[in-house]
Amino acid sequence: MSDHKFRFGLIKRSNEDPIPEDEPIFILRARDHLAIRTLQLYEELSVLDGCNSYQMSGLTRVLGAFRAWADEHPGLMKEPGVTQGMPENLVRCVHGRVDLPGAPCALCENEEMEK
Repeated sequence: MSDHKFRFGLIKRSNEDPIPEDEPIFILRARDHLAIRTLQLYEELSVLDGCNSYQMSGLTRVLGAFRAWADEHPGLMKEPGVTQGMPENLVRCVHGRVDLPGAPCALCENEEMEK
């Protein structure tokens, strides 16, 4: 199974090992408002699994980078999948959340998204 949305010949940085075309991958972007929580859960699972210090220090570094990006760009955080591949459809509410036109604001659930 291949998700053609992201396939572009990936190579693992740490050892220059190419990722095979038929190996599924999953990418989290810092703008995804679920990414930090997802990485925190992955970190917890890594501890339970007994991962080594190389893995754990990498997770600490990535989590710090995701948190810093989110702190510096709060208005760019978004719900996963909301763009549906069409960024021109997006609007920003008064809270800085991004969604589709006419959708209720996820923070107050009463106001509609404004252009």
